[in-house]
Amino acid sequence: MTTSFYQDLRVVIMAGGSGKRLWPLSNEQRPKQLLCTNSSGLSLLQETINRMRKISSEVLVQSSKETFPEINSHLLRAYSDKAPRIITEPAHIDSAYAFTYQAALSEDESPDKILAIVPADHLIEEEQDYIQAFERAVAFLEKHPDAICLIGSIPNEVSEHYGYIETEQELIEFPQVYSIARFIEKPSRFKASILIDEGALWNCGIILAYPKTLIATVSSAIEQSANAQVAQTLTSAINQEPPQEQYPPDSSKLSFDYLVLEYAKNLFVVKSEHKLVDVGNFETLASYKQSEFIAYDSKDNIVIQNDYRQKTIGLLGLKNTLLVSSPDAMLIANRSDLDAMKKLYDLVEKDSEQAQKLSYSIQERPWGTWRLLHSEVDSGFWLKIIKVDAQKRLSLQSHEHRQETWIVLSGRALVEIDDETIELEPLDKVTIEPHQKHRLMAYQDSLTVLEIARGSILDEQDIIRYEDDFGRI
Repeated sequence: MTTSFYQDLRVVIMAGGSGKRLWPLSNEQRPKQLLCTNSSGLSLLQETINRMRKISSEVLVQSSKETFPEINSHLLRAYSDKAPRIITEPAHIDSAYAFTYQAALSEDESPDKILAIVPADHLIEEEQDYIQAFERAVAFLEKHPDAICLIGSIPNEVSEHYGYIETEQELIEFPQVYSIARFIEKPSRFKASILIDEGALWNCGIILAYPKTLIATVSSAIEQSANAQVAQTLTSAINQEPPQEQYPPDSSKLSFDYLVLEYAKNLFVVKSEHKLVDVGNFETLASYKQSEFIAYDSKDNIVIQNDYRQKTIGLLGLKNTLLVSSPDAMLIANRSDLDAMKKLYDLVEKDSEQAQKLSYSIQERPWGTWRLLHSEVDSGFWLKIIKVDAQKRLSLQSHEHRQETWIVLSGRALVEIDDETIELEPLDKVTIEPHQKHRLMAYQDSLTVLEIARGSILDEQDIIRYEDDFGRI
């Protein structure tokens, strides 16, 4: 890796999606890019950050307003003061708005750097081939600054879950760089087979260009657009503002490929030999997270458990069925009907009682996690398990409406209550009254505490912070 390449590339990882197709494993509060899919213990987002930091000194993460709290906690916990900066987009619409907004922001902040926009939910095998594709793209763009460069991978299977890129001529001066003939968005399996035989590539969803080139292409798309609402939305993105009009739910297909790249004049793709795995559906995810189950007279079924308690699951007389279990919800579906997952998720969201349950009973914080064991709000109590990472501490805080009792289950705790500091061993307990300032810290090793909260109002928003190691005041 050359120093100039490392310094001259700005990478923005797009992490604003909620992953509705992977409900109940992911939702608006816990997006799919925070899922861990292998034995590394790293989330998809962490793997992407680590990979991108090998090729760029400026790696940022884009989130929506809805996903920001969880992503921020996740990254602070994983990277502490080396966590990448998070950019929250003014409105969460689709890739056309998001990519344009990032181009405009990059033009203000890093106009001389090539901007690379990459997804957060890809698993990459043959990482060196992947990095080499970026090297080729950057070398090409430095010679052709008015061009836009994509990265396409050689398909390793027939799949209708990816977009395809048909190429034209390979450039003599730049091996593995091709001009683009057309895009084909998620064709049928039969059509995908033909495209692969003809040498088409999978569209990796990665775009590299100088910010001013992307903005010029968007401006051209605005001039030629027959849809005033689309033109206004793209203009708002260039101005780094939310759009004046809100798109209805049925207008969500506002992809950058369709609305903007169709108007690009100098559009090219780098062919890469890395294996691409886009974790966007259960069929793909099952290759990495299939759970064990007992079955009789059953076949072609998928079971995925993402729960702190792994249940024994038995299937009887089921065919082509998907069962997904999370701490908060369960999905049982015919595998043939998974294209309708977003419609099911929208129905759950519209049911206020069910939507409340989507808040996820396991919450990640910069200092560790908490898990809701039991809650009876009408009776005025809840039980939580709080796990604090070694030598980390919660904010100095107080509550207006609830009393908390902490019982240490493992580790040693330092507890601040007003002006007093108490050291607790396993099975020691302490009670904090409403309005008392308090803080919990894991002394040396990690700490596990049972919290019993009682009060007339039990609400996570009932918290006043006075000091915080993670800048959350």
